[in-house]
Parts: sequence; C-alpha cells; structure tokens
Amino acid sequence: MRDHMKVLHVAETIKGGVATIARQLMLSQISSGLESTCLVPKTQAVELISVPLKNIETYNSTGRNIPSLLKFIVALSITLHTRRPDIVHLHSTFAGLCGRLILFFMLPFYRPKIIYCPHGWAFIMDGGNAKKRAFALIERLLLKITDTVICVSKFEQEAALSQGFSKEKIIIVNNCVEPPQPVQAINHFDRDVVNLLYVGRFDHAKGFDTLVDAMALLEGHPFRLTAVGDTVQGGPPPKKLNNINYVGWLHPSDLAGYFSNADVLIMPSRWESFGLVAAEAHSYGLPVVASRCCSLPEVVAEGVTGFLFEPGSSRELVALLKRIPRSTWSKLGRNSYERYEAKFKSEIMCTAVLNIYNNSPTSKKLETNEA
Repeated sequence: MRDHMKVLHVAETIKGGVATIARQLMLSQISSGLESTCLVPKTQAVELISVPLKNIETYNSTGRNIPSLLKFIVALSITLHTRRPDIVHLHSTFAGLCGRLILFFMLPFYRPKIIYCPHGWAFIMDGGNAKKRAFALIERLLLKITDTVICVSKFEQEAALSQGFSKEKIIIVNNCVEPPQPVQAINHFDRDVVNLLYVGRFDHAKGFDTLVDAMALLEGHPFRLTAVGDTVQGGPPPKKLNNINYVGWLHPSDLAGYFSNADVLIMPSRWESFGLVAAEAHSYGLPVVASRCCSLPEVVAEGVTGFLFEPGSSRELVALLKRIPRSTWSKLGRNSYERYEAKFKSEIMCTAVLNIYNNSPTSKKLETNEA
C-alpha cells in the first residue's frame, strides 16, 4: 500500500480570509487521511481553529521585516527537509515568492508538486505602474516552476491571462465557507428599521468611508447600521453617527446572530481578492449590496441575491437602499442560501483542491479512509 499523500500549506501571514480557507482545506484533508500540515507565524497559529497542534509548524515573526523573512526561509527549508511533502500549497504573494525560490534551488534533488494561490494578485492592487509591472514579471518567471495556480475568481484569472500567463496552469476554485454557526436566541436588532450589517476592517480598500457617508445621508430615515470590525493599526477612528452601532470584532459564534437577523449586508469595497464575507452572509440567507468591483459581481448575483453599485458612490448606495422595499430582502435571502448551497459550500472547494492535488504525474494518488 502506498503512503498517504503529504501536504504542506505555507503562509507568511494567515489572518482573515487566508486562515478561513487554509483551515477548511486542512480539516477536510486530515479527515480524508492525508498528512496535512501548515507553516504559519507562531502568533497566528490560533487562527487555525480545530486543527490539531501536531499539524501546525510555526516560526517566530514580528512582521514583514528582514529578521522575520530570514526566520521564515529557515523554517520553510527545515520543514521541507523533515516533512518531505508531496504537495506544497503556497498561500498569498509573499509565501508564493519565497517558497518557490527555495523550491527552485531544491529541484535537482527534490520535486514536490507546487500549488500557488495568490489570494489576490499583487499587480492588481493599488500601487504605481512600475511596481505592478515588476510583480507581474516575477509572477510570470515563477510560473515556470509552478504546477498549478489556483485563482479564486474569474476576475483573478482574467487578470493573470492579461499578463501573458499560461492558461493551462490556471484553475478557478471559488473560495467557500463553512456551514453557518448555530444562532443564539438573542436578536440585537430593532425591527422597526432596515438593519444594515458591515463586517470587516474600517479602511480605504474596504470602502468603509463610503458607507459612513451613506449613513450620514440616511440620518432621519429608517435605516440602522451595525459595524463589526475596527480600524487598522494607526488608522483614524471611525466617524460617530446616531444611526451607526460599532460593536468591534466578534467571535464567529457571536457573529452568527448578526448574519441571521440583519436585513442586508453592505460591502462597499474598492478592492477585494474574492469577497468571502458575502459568501458567508449568503450561507445565513442574508442578501448583499456590494460595490461593482473585482470579483464581487461573481459572488453577488444582481437582482437575485443582492444588488451592486459603483465603488465610492455613497449617493448611489443611498438611492438603492431607499428604493428597495423591506419585503424584497426576505425574498433575496432565500435566493442567497440557495446560491451558497450551489456554489460556496466548503465541500465544493475542498473536493476541487483535492482533484488538483491528484491530477499530476509527480503526485501520489489520494488514499482516503473510505477506500
């Protein structure tokens, strides 16, 4: 009998969406009989909720600086040598760059299958054109030693193809979310108003300023916003308005009640690698109003599970919210759950990634406990 496949997930930082994806993949792979391990900063290992400690390798990191970079390179090199994974799954740009450079020098005597998911290309983020061109060039060069690139959306795939990337190496696997958490009986909302929900960082990329401006225009109207999250370190405090309730960051089990009882989630982002919060909202049957940017139109089906507006346009957002009767949100909520079941269930993503692992002559075929 052949050994079970060994998988190493690698992330230089794993907070937020990357942690959500890596955790789902690891738990699914472990339950299927794979030896699945993840290398992460020691301070972020807690993000891999429910993953056994024996499946987590860590290194000391104080942020994106030279000493932490060297520690990451050393830790990854040691882990590759001791674990000898069949699959190396690199998450995000930094791990993708460093990981593939290390593996390049190991190729003469060690050749695992290299999977890379950028979770948002660096060359499509805000920045100067020279910087974007440099990132695109580096990614094209590293593609030569990459077996498969997982793009989380068609938007991300098209961005890669526009830079001359090989279509044969790119596969779209939408980010997916775990089943909704049990909901406690507490309802935090006033049923006499339309309850809007925002979940995320209060920063420019997430477009939170657009939403605050919209709420200022909605003062005196029957709308109330609950904002879950906080400013980024060093950022200005959010504007206080009578129709905004700031509740800070919440544990997923506490957040479930907000997803279940709100009328609509607002995602006013200027940039998103995917829009995982929208998929999570749909899992609770919550419709979404999102900006028409990046991959959000692929997650939110306009007129079916929500509506779209131009990024940065607080007035368009206000007009849209005033126009839609409250009864419509309930109908869209039912559609939203159906869309989650069809496109964004965790099993869909995990199965697709396992298929990618198996479809390579350099990989051992998967043996599960069901065999």
